[in-house]
Formats: sequence, C-alpha cells, structure tokens
Amino acid sequence: AALKNGHGCHSGLGLVNFLSLCLVSLCSAAMEDFETGDKIEQLNNLPVWQKIAEGDIHLVTQKDIQQLFNVMDDGRKGYVSGSDLMTLQAVDAANLSEHDLQELVKEVDKDGNNKCSPEELYHAITSGAIAFNIVKESLRKKEIEVRSYNCDREKLLEWMKNEYETTAALWSLPMTIGSFITFALVANTHIDLFNAWRVHNALQEQFPVMTLPYKFKVVDIPTLNTWTEDYYIPTVFRQDPVYDPIPGRIAHHNQMVTGVRFAKFYREPQPCPLDEVLSRVFNSISGSCYFEGELKSAFVVFPYQLERPVLLETFKNMTRQPWLDEAVERLEYQVFTYNAMVNLYTLERQEFTFENDGRMIHRFQHESFIAEPYLSVLAFIPDVAFLLLSLRSVYVNLKEVVPALMAGLDGLINYLTFWKSVEWISLLFGIGCFILWETVYLQITVELPEEIAKLPKQQFDEAVREKGQYLD
Repeated sequence: AALKNGHGCHSGLGLVNFLSLCLVSLCSAAMEDFETGDKIEQLNNLPVWQKIAEGDIHLVTQKDIQQLFNVMDDGRKGYVSGSDLMTLQAVDAANLSEHDLQELVKEVDKDGNNKCSPEELYHAITSGAIAFNIVKESLRKKEIEVRSYNCDREKLLEWMKNEYETTAALWSLPMTIGSFITFALVANTHIDLFNAWRVHNALQEQFPVMTLPYKFKVVDIPTLNTWTEDYYIPTVFRQDPVYDPIPGRIAHHNQMVTGVRFAKFYREPQPCPLDEVLSRVFNSISGSCYFEGELKSAFVVFPYQLERPVLLETFKNMTRQPWLDEAVERLEYQVFTYNAMVNLYTLERQEFTFENDGRMIHRFQHESFIAEPYLSVLAFIPDVAFLLLSLRSVYVNLKEVVPALMAGLDGLINYLTFWKSVEWISLLFGIGCFILWETVYLQITVELPEEIAKLPKQQFDEAVREKGQYLD
C-alpha cells in the first residue's frame, strides 16, 4: 500500500522497524514469563511454607525470611514492593489468600514508601495480623483433625469391652478344646479302662453267680447262707495244688491280697415310731425297728492261706450266732486283688441289700485303679500340661477379677457374667480334680503299700509252701 501510494522505500523501512519492535516485545514478554515461572517454582520449594502451613510461626527464622526475600528481590534492589508480595498468591505452597496478602502489604508498608526490607517482612509474618490468622487457621484444622479421631469415653470403653470379648471368644474355643483333650489324656493315663473292663469280666466269669439248682432261689438269709457255704467259698478258695500252685490266685493272674472279707452294715434296734400295740405286732419280743440310727459295720476276714474245711467251719459258726440277722441292711463279700501283668488293683464285691419291703437285691460290683500311676515317665506330660493350662487360666482371670473387686460390689456383679461364672466353676473343678488326684496318688503309692506291708501275708505264704498244704 505504501509503494502504491508513492511513499517508496521510506514506507517499507517503517514497516520493518514496526515488525522488529513487535518481535522484540514478544521476546521480552516470553523471557519475562519464563523468569516469573522459574521464580514461582523457587518460591514453592522454600522450607518456610511448611512451617507456616502447620501453624508453627514460632519456628520461622530470619534465615527463612531472608531466603524468601532473596527469591522475590530478583533485581537485587534491596527491597520488594507490594506488587512483588501480591505475586505470592500464585505460590501454591504458600496457601495464602488475597486477603492475607493485602494484610501483609499493609503490615510491611506502614510508612507508605512501597518498599519492604527483610526485617519488616520477618516481623510482619511472625508477629503481625497475618501471623494471627495463620495460627488461628492451623488450630481450626488441628481441632477438626482431632475430632475425627477421638471418641467418647463410654464409647471407647464399650469398644474395648467388645474387642476383648471377641478376642476372648475366639481364644476360648481352642483353649476349651485343648483343656478338654488334656483332661481326657490325664483321665486315660490314670484310669486304665481297657484292662479294668477285661479284669472285671474275668472275675465275673470266675466268681459264682446266683445260679442254683432248679426250684431253689436265694431270697433271704437262710438261702444266702446255703449258697455261700455250698457254692461261693468252694469256688473262691479252690486250693487246687495242680492248677493253683500259687496260693490265693483267682482268674489266672489276679492275686488276692488277703482273701475274702465279709462286711455287714447294720443298725442298732430302735423303738418303732408307732404306738405300743403296732410295735408289738411288728416285733413281739422287743417292739424294735432297724431303719433308724447310725449305720454301723463289722468285718470278718477269711485268709486264703487257711484250708477250706477250716473256712467252711468258721462260716457255719457265723451262721449259728447268727452273724447275719434282720438288723443287717447290707452285706458284702469283698475280695481285693492285684494283677502285676496289667498294673491294676481291683476290689470285687458281691453286694446283697435287704430292702425294707422284704426284697433282697444282689449286685456284682468292681472297682479298679492303677497301682503305679507314673510307671512310665510319659504319664507326667498330661498332668503337667493340664496343671499349666489351669494355672494360666487362673492367672488371666485373676487379672480381671482383682480390678473388679477394687471397684466394689458393683464391679464384681458386672464382672460375674454367666460365662465368667461358668469359667470360674470349671477352673475350680479342674484344680479340685487335680488336688483330689494327688491325694489318691499318695494313698495308692504310699499309704496302701505301707498297710499291705503290715499284713502277715508273706509269713503265711511261706508257711504254706514249707508245709506243702494249706494251714489248719
């Protein structure tokens, strides 16, 4: 257009100068934007913002402010202007609002010269209005943060109780199963049910039962005396030198400790609680009854070393007295044996009960127990495991019951829930069983051998062997 209008080269040179100025301006703006971006990045990386964000204004030092000032005073003028401070709004790490920056500009430019030194900036940030706003905002944030994590005391106690009960419930089943298995092992170790059952069956087959000839039944004292004299004594005291070379053996390996003990349990005669006429109707001799008063006992021992005719004659003398009369409530034929092959003591009893209605009831009863419970060292393992489990449970429960007792009656009532009561009953029962077992163990292994040693068994057995026949 300039050439057409005749301005010629002069107009062309003006256009070139204009374009050059535009290019220079664009380059300058680009350089300025680049420098501003770099400046903002440096400001973002300053450590002072972390302290301000957390509200720790008291930790901000002059060195921190000097670093901030140096980055903002890129021209090294020795001061920064209000517009320089407003650029902090673009710094994400500062997290300062426009209102905060305006307050900051007012604090540093109190003299109105629009110049801020490092000292003025330090005092404005650490002790000015902006410092108060920063601390207040940080406290509000911390309060919100704390509220999101804290809870009411009652809710905390309820949660802890629920958590404890859940954990205790999860552990209670394996602990219960473990304790039950250990208790079963203890019982199986100290009660030999298998061999006891076999010994009982052997003795039951060996001893005579109440089977008598046709049309003859044991129903009272005279028929019982006849059965004992004709069947029981000859069977128990067989005394066959060929088949019974060892005196006192019954059912193969079961050795009688003494023989047969006849035990009667009776009551002393008491006046019947009736009028005199009915009392004389019942007992015309004395008018007495026998169902009241203390139950007494009397024993007669038949040693197996005595020959059978002597034993039969002794029994006949007992029936003539009579040793067994209507005052007797229960009669037992007791045989105590020891079987070293299976390590068992056995008490075999033929029991005859005379009921008040006139019936006589016969029972065949056995009781076996191990003679040497700890013959094997392995037998100690279940006992120790059971004792440790019981003591651990007692210790855990004591840690709970002591604080409950310290809280008084209410604390104890709150503690003793149904399952806690069951747990304490189980623990006391288990410890009671252990104490009872230790008592039985001492009786079996200490007291019983001492009592057996007092018997003249060994001397009688030697006399039978020397004489070659049973004693008369």
